Amino acid sequence: MNAALKSFAPSALALLLILPTAVSAKEAETQQKLANVVILATGGTIAGAGASAANSATYQAAKLGVDKLIAGVPELADLANVRGEQVMQIASESITKEHRFAANGRTVL
Repeated sequence: MNAALKSFAPSALALLLILPTAVSAKEAETQQKLANVVILATGGTIAGAGASAANSATYQAAKLGVDKLIAGVPELADLANVRGEQVMQIASESITKEHRFAANGRTVL
């Protein structure tokens, strides 16, 4: 039995070393087939947060960054290569025309 283990161990080790590469290659191929999506985040209502979902009195707009919002929906990675760009972090009612056209050199409508 000791001889069988000695001949099996190198093969098993080789498989373990190859397997992550194969998975990564498949993952990379899948990502290449997906559309690339960039979310230009401005803050606003969707990025708001409060102490708890049951207490709206503590709600404040524009508290969460775009990366945290994207991370909150992990299924997006199955649909597209999604990344976010935080162009501003401001409450929706405070956004002016100047904000929309000057947001980090981006046009935000």
